[in-house]
Amino acid sequence: MTAELPATFLARLRDIIPAHDLDNVLKSLSIQTKIGVRVNTLRADVNTVFSRLLDQGIQIEPLEWYGAGMTVPLGQRDLLLASEEYVRNEIYLQNTSSMLAAWLLAPQPSDEVL
Repeated sequence: MTAELPATFLARLRDIIPAHDLDNVLKSLSIQTKIGVRVNTLRADVNTVFSRLLDQGIQIEPLEWYGAGMTVPLGQRDLLLASEEYVRNEIYLQNTSSMLAAWLLAPQPSDEVL
């Protein structure tokens, strides 16, 4: 895991994390149990996408703070990537923290998104 992290980030962690906690912190950075998924509201209706994913057996957990976001168990990543919703760019696999930009900017159909 540490080989994947930038050296400057690791050095900073070593500076601020007590040595007896560092291994646990590094282990926690490598654990991923859920995938963040965001509905592209410019292309699809959130409730329709949620329903279609559930119909495909995908276990979604809507985010409390963002209506167009959800998490899905890591083991269902391949199902998401094979879904029509993914192929049609109606959903994006995205860290939940990265969804803040879409939530705050709230793009409208007439907006250009770079």
